[in-house]
Amino acid sequence: MGEWDGVRERVLALGAPPYKGHPLRRLLRWPAGSFTPLLDDPLTEDEVRAAERQFGITFPADYRGFLLEVGAGGFGPGYGVASLVCRDGIWGWPEWGEAGGPGGSLLAQPFPSDDVRTRLTEQLRTLEGAARASHETDGTTDPALAAFRAAEDELYPAMTAGAVRLSHAGCGYFTWLVVTGEERGNLWFDPRCSDGPLAPLGHVQRRRTRFAEWYLEWLDELPARRA
Repeated sequence: MGEWDGVRERVLALGAPPYKGHPLRRLLRWPAGSFTPLLDDPLTEDEVRAAERQFGITFPADYRGFLLEVGAGGFGPGYGVASLVCRDGIWGWPEWGEAGGPGGSLLAQPFPSDDVRTRLTEQLRTLEGAARASHETDGTTDPALAAFRAAEDELYPAMTAGAVRLSHAGCGYFTWLVVTGEERGNLWFDPRCSDGPLAPLGHVQRRRTRFAEWYLEWLDELPARRA
């Protein structure tokens, strides 16, 4: 048996009344009057290959299996799994407001190492400090702030190159799935909204968490939450 056998059916069977007050109902596209947590339809092999060709990558096997057997997205950990869809011939995760999803054009680039991410963070902090200093000395932040904003638009996404923003964990925190580089297949947690550093999801003693483990553990815990 495959790891995704019966998973779609298990998720769709979660439409009992205890879930009617779930805070994710609106975000997960539950219809009015319905308490069934929805999953998108699974993708076909041709559709998955088309998305992979567009991004210049091959999805990790467990996420690929999810797309083919469970759904393109929907009910899941956090605010659910972002939906991979094709609009006007372009594949992406439109929950994030852009056709290719944040960093969609960067997916073929290797996920940065700790050293690279540290360097990018230090660059941004230096430019941010210069913007603040400019404001304190001459009352204007225009040139320094413009430099900081331009760098932020480039360097902030570069920190998650090679990864898909897969799930919103609430309050601006996100979970990313690495699809390229040495960390390929592993999930990373993003607390940068509160100035925290990107880190492997649930890392204990340098252990990594993969997509199937993350999703199936969440699903296994759901019956207890319904009690």
